[in-house]
Amino acid sequence: MFDEFQESFARVRRTFYILAFALILAGTAAGAFFLVYRYGGSEDIRSYLGGVTDRFNGGVDRKNVIFGAAKDCAAVLAVFFICGFVKPGVFVIAAELIRRGFVTGFTVAAFIEYYSGRGLLLAACMLPRAVILIPALAMVGSVNAALAVNSAERTKNFKIFYIFFLLASASIFCAFAICEGFLTTTFMKWAFAGVT
Repeated sequence: MFDEFQESFARVRRTFYILAFALILAGTAAGAFFLVYRYGGSEDIRSYLGGVTDRFNGGVDRKNVIFGAAKDCAAVLAVFFICGFVKPGVFVIAAELIRRGFVTGFTVAAFIEYYSGRGLLLAACMLPRAVILIPALAMVGSVNAALAVNSAERTKNFKIFYIFFLLASASIFCAFAICEGFLTTTFMKWAFAGVT
């Protein structure tokens, strides 16, 4: 019984994993297009980025960045966990993946639009976070989406697997929070140096 469930679950999870990356990519493209066509040249965006620049040039509280990133990741993990137990949860997971991509695309497009060449450098500073966060979101989202649509009985072995999966996911998100607090902030501070 467990072998059948495991095989079915793995097949559905692989499909959702690929779909998760597609949703993040679609959200990223939508965010970039939205910035260009809706807010291109906006002084409000320029002013907001100026405030971000001032904060980085004035010093960054790494502890607050780490706690903020960890809190955000814990909220996502909790929402995805809850969504894994109800079929409509698949749509919530999909919406969150698109939203994450949208914010990333919007931010990268804003950096490039308002800072030109330096904007590419600022966007590159986000690569360490993307390398950890995007696969982690896709993995957690795909497992919980597969869990939501798979109506087979969840055995004791599966529950043990799922507990270990959640612990591993939490560890990856903790690594992301530390990366955000140290690597991303350091790179962004270097890139923002001298920007006014």
